Order: sequence, then structure tokens, then C-alpha cells
Amino acid sequence: MGLKASNTCEMTFGDRHPAKGWLIGDKHDGIRQMFRIIEFARMMVGTKAISTLSTGYLNALEYAKERVQGPDLANFMDKTAPKVTITHHPDVRRSLMTQKAYAEGMRALVMYTASIQDEIQVKEANGEDASAEHALNDLLLPIVKGYGSEKAYELLAQSLQTFGGSGFLQEYPIEQYIRDSKIDTLYEGTTAIQGQDFFFRKIVRNQGAALNSLAEDIKKFLALGTGGEELAPAREHLAKAAVELEAIVGHMLTDLAATEQDVKNIYKVGLNTTRLLMASGDVVVGYLLLKGAAVAAEKLPTASAKDQAFYTGKIAAAKFFAANVLPGVTLARKVAQGVELDLMELDEAAF
Repeated sequence: MGLKASNTCEMTFGDRHPAKGWLIGDKHDGIRQMFRIIEFARMMVGTKAISTLSTGYLNALEYAKERVQGPDLANFMDKTAPKVTITHHPDVRRSLMTQKAYAEGMRALVMYTASIQDEIQVKEANGEDASAEHALNDLLLPIVKGYGSEKAYELLAQSLQTFGGSGFLQEYPIEQYIRDSKIDTLYEGTTAIQGQDFFFRKIVRNQGAALNSLAEDIKKFLALGTGGEELAPAREHLAKAAVELEAIVGHMLTDLAATEQDVKNIYKVGLNTTRLLMASGDVVVGYLLLKGAAVAAEKLPTASAKDQAFYTGKIAAAKFFAANVLPGVTLARKVAQGVELDLMELDEAAF
């Protein structure tokens, strides 16, 4: 092996001596090992992406609490009105709460997936069957990686936006976060690959068992009505989004079955796989945020003054996400059902 010194580091094998390799594990076992590595890598990449959004949001929040600009919008007619911090402005609040909801919801997604992995370890250590937990973990990993990295990159742009033009300066870390986080949507399988894996391997090959199990957990949670009247509208949004998600999957399965008559119907499935992944992520994150909000609602009446803002924020984030993000699953269903083959039949020269 030789190292070549230049502007870029280049590693070569076999330039001085014959390259030699060592077999790791058994013969013909490489592909299984590779997928095992990818499984761990997807969890780590998703966690890293979501963590980057979390710190991006916290930086944006700190800046917004200090940045004074313009009067309160309610005093727009008063030329003598005092200037306020930008946390008083409606659109800044909308942006900050969007960042908060996604950051905290996807953090819950990581912890939820990790808890399933812990359950697998415990069951296998006790000699028990963990096949159902393995299937659920496999279902969640493309969401952690694909959905987590896409949404983190998307929302980091909102973090930068909070800083205005200052966000482009190296005085603040957001511009580097955005540059560094784009890779999370690419390596260990691009988002497009995550979407295809999610549908074909984690739903179709599993015959929908893991997805149905997750859907049942959501329905059971909704049936409990935890969180009281305050969270009732959010529960309704989640219930509707869960039904819409099932409709997307059902439509894609119909298109998949239709390939027996016309193989080109597989293109319709391919045009919807990423859309399905994103919609699934929204539903799971909405579910986990609402579960956290239900706990917060129970704790809030007896919370110390120090913890009241924390619990109030959990409830606010869940309600905001349910009202502002989950209705998008209905739109995703409508678009998915309207997908035709026109795009695939378009001449390449037209692009």
C-alpha cells in the first residue's frame, strides 16, 4: 500500500507488492454482513442528522430571543411603538415551532426505535422469539434515516432563515450545519433508496405485518383518549392521517398487483415510494409527539414552576404538528392516487 501526497489524499493498493485480502466471516456471507453494517449505519446517520437539526433549532431560538427588530405587529399603526425581539413576530414563531416540533418529534423517533432494539436484545438473551420486534425495527430504520435526514436538512434552512442574512456568516454555525448535513440524505442509501426499501422490503415482503402492528398501536393510543379535551383536535388529526396513510399503501399495493396485466404499473409505485416514506414519517412523529403531550398534560397541573414551560412546550409542539403537518398526509394520498404514467412516457429531450 502506498500513500500519495498531493492536494488530495490518494490511497493505492498493490503498487509495490501484490495486494492481499483476508476473509472476514464465512464464504458467501458478505452480503449478509454488509446489510448488517448498513442497518447500524442507517440508525447512526439518522441520529446524527436529527441531532444537527436539534442544535440548529437551539441556536436559532437563542438568536431569536436576543435579536430586536421592528415593533409588535399588533402595534403596526403606532409609529412610536417600541422595537421587540423577533420571537414576537408571527412568522418567526411559526418557523421556530416547526423546528421544535420536528426536532423533538424525530428525537422521540430515535428513542422509540432504540427501545425496540433494546427489546430485541432482551428477548433474544432470554431465548424468546423477537421476530415481531425485528420486523418493526426494520420498518422504522428507513424512516429514521430517510425521513430523519431529509427533514433535518429541510428544517435547518428554517434555522438559518431565523438569522436572516447573518445566517450566512461563519460567525454563526448554521451555514456549516447545512453544508455538513446534506451528506446524511445521501450515504448509506439515498432517500430514494430508503423509500423503495421501505415499501418493497419492509412492507410488501413483510406482508404489511409490521406496519399493521404499528397502526394498531396508534389506534389503541387514540382509543384511550389520553390528554383530555385539550388534545382532542390533535387526536382527530392523527386518526385521519393514519387512515390516509393506509389508503396510500393500499393504492400502491393495487398498482403493484396491476403489474401482472401491465408491467409499466411498477412506475406508478416508484413515483410514490418517497412520498409514502415521508407521509409515514409524519404519522409516526405525530403519534410520538402526541404520546409525549399526553404525558405532559398529566404532569402539568402538579409541575414545579421550573418544569411548567417544558411541559407546556411539549403540548404546544404536538398540537402545532397535528394541525399544521398531519393534514399534509391527506394531500399526499390525493397526489399518490392521481399518479399516472405521463412522466415516464415523456421523451428524455423534454427534460
